Amino acid sequence: ADPETIMSQRDAYARDLDEQLRRGMEVLGEAHRQQTDDLHSRAAQEKTRYNLAMDQQVKQQELFLSQEYNEQLMRLQQAAQAKRAELEQQATGLTLEFQQRKVQEEFL
Repeated sequence: ADPETIMSQRDAYARDLDEQLRRGMEVLGEAHRQQTDDLHSRAAQEKTRYNLAMDQQVKQQELFLSQEYNEQLMRLQQAAQAKRAELEQQATGLTLEFQQRKVQEEFL
């Protein structure tokens, strides 16, 4: 083969290689974009699942805290009511004692 034919074949082969490289880069780029999109999509789904699970856990803890609060509040109110009843009973007893002494003093 003469030099001109060799150069012509070389140029054609070089163009073919360039085209193959371009197509290969496109395929790789598209695959990379798709894998990256899939990764982000899976991560978003995982975040959603995590957030839902965390919200549910927080709601359960809130419920527990509310129940604990209500129990403590009820005990506090019962204790206050018992103290009021005790105070009322003492006041009634002291008033009765006072009145009995007063009646005794009047008869003496």
